[in-house]
Amino acid sequence: MASNFHRALLLAAILAAPGSVLTAEDRLDPANSIKFDLRDDAPVRVVSSDSTESRVSSRAGALMIDLHVVAKLKNSGNDYIRSVTLLISTQEATPGGRNSISFPVINAAPGETFPVRIDGRLMRPVQAGSGPLVRVTVDGVLFRNYEFYGPDKLNSHRRMLAWALQADRDRKYFKQVLQSHGVAGRAPRLAHPVADVPSAG
Repeated sequence: MASNFHRALLLAAILAAPGSVLTAEDRLDPANSIKFDLRDDAPVRVVSSDSTESRVSSRAGALMIDLHVVAKLKNSGNDYIRSVTLLISTQEATPGGRNSISFPVINAAPGETFPVRIDGRLMRPVQAGSGPLVRVTVDGVLFRNYEFYGPDKLNSHRRMLAWALQADRDRKYFKQVLQSHGVAGRAPRLAHPVADVPSAG
């Protein structure tokens, strides 16, 4: 029996014929359609993933992939992970063939698992060769000590570092408010936290 992947390709080829305006939709085959392609030295590992809600349809000779994945990743490194950016791609050189998703607040200890949800829409030519329809790779991982891992194709390092520095500034500010005014004085100050922050320069 042909897999969902091969059935989707067949339907796409039929519907892409001249004069055809119909579309077809099918579930993605999790075993053959989506691959978490992580390097051996990556500080995260996939514990489980569920892509049963993902769909693929054909339009004008292209496959439209409606991706919905829930996964659990594990911190396999030696330091706390602050944030992660994943690169999701069909063919990076194809318009609509690449997307990304970032998780700016994780704070996962070594050995700890954490959930991620991937939602997005990608496009791939019907004649795009063999292999999985979608590859999920790590573009960047930022650790507690601000060290960075990843190819940084999306300039993720700068964004993730900015998130971390802002979070540290906010944490320091609220800690100062709590120490200076106690719990009773904390609530009214949360409404306008910027008022007590000295301006730069």
